[in-house]
Amino acid sequence: MSQQPATSARTSPTASRAATVAHSSFEHRADIWVENPVRYKRPGPFSAAGSTLRAGVAISLIMLICAAALGAGAKFFTGKQPKYASLARASLDTPPLRDRCHHDDAPFNGLPDRKRCTMGDPAHITAVLWGDSHADHLAPLMGAFVEKHGSGGILQRSFSSCRSLEADARKVTEQTDACLQFNMAVEEEISELRKQGMKGVVLSSMWITVFPADLAQPGVSSARRRADAIAAVDHVVSKLESEGLRIVIVAPTYIMPRSVPQCLARHSDEQCSAVRKSIEARRHPALAALEEIAAAHPGTVRLWDPVESLCDAQLCPARRGKTVMFTDDLHLSASAARELLSSADPTLSWLVQD
Repeated sequence: MSQQPATSARTSPTASRAATVAHSSFEHRADIWVENPVRYKRPGPFSAAGSTLRAGVAISLIMLICAAALGAGAKFFTGKQPKYASLARASLDTPPLRDRCHHDDAPFNGLPDRKRCTMGDPAHITAVLWGDSHADHLAPLMGAFVEKHGSGGILQRSFSSCRSLEADARKVTEQTDACLQFNMAVEEEISELRKQGMKGVVLSSMWITVFPADLAQPGVSSARRRADAIAAVDHVVSKLESEGLRIVIVAPTYIMPRSVPQCLARHSDEQCSAVRKSIEARRHPALAALEEIAAAHPGTVRLWDPVESLCDAQLCPARRGKTVMFTDDLHLSASAARELLSSADPTLSWLVQD
């Protein structure tokens, strides 16, 4: 009925023997405590098939009730502790416009109301924030910028896992039909807003999926794949530039080793932080490609790198002061995004200037 535990080729002989002994011991005890008294002796409710089934259902219900009680108790008692309550709030520290302005999946049924998705003055939109969920999580920064300067508005247009690219990007990254429809609609809206005096566009996406560390694909060299990816991004940038717009490309951020709020509930800040050297190695291909694209458009394109403010020379911290920096392992918390204002302010000011 049971099988010997599988062992890796790298497992030591001593560890393998210990696992085998432990498995055999468990199997023996299961035979003594379960198989022998229930299956063979069949005491009490286990004496007949019908009563055995009813006993099984009753036991399952008791276990379910106990599990639910334990879960509710854990939620209640941990929720009363400041440490866990603050981390629970951090996991919910998401962008303010997410529910009404961010697209999560197909189908695409049109862009949501412009007024409801503008931070600041919807009658005077000066920039569009366009991209995937990373753009969505930068919305609090845009809101802080508009609030500080007191004029103009920034319109949010974001769609999960949808890079701000066109159909030719399918050669380098997955773009669903709904994503492409969304991007076409955003481009049309940008053209319309430009005629009304809009100044610029912020492009924010998970660029490390467009320029991964391993660029090779079956039948396509790394050099060809990289050239295709650069061409896909540059095509959108050039199109916006031809409209007379300025463009800010947000440099790639990074992926934390694990979900930050969950990690901080169990481990120290340092254990939950990321090593800067590893982060830089992973994002280098994307960062280098975006720097190349920006350099090809001097005067109209700037690359802003939030990592310079998020990390020090050694670590990219999971928490800075009282601010938990991520809602999971991938997305900035709204509080962390707002704290990037001092870094982003000069670049955003350049973007929307007359």
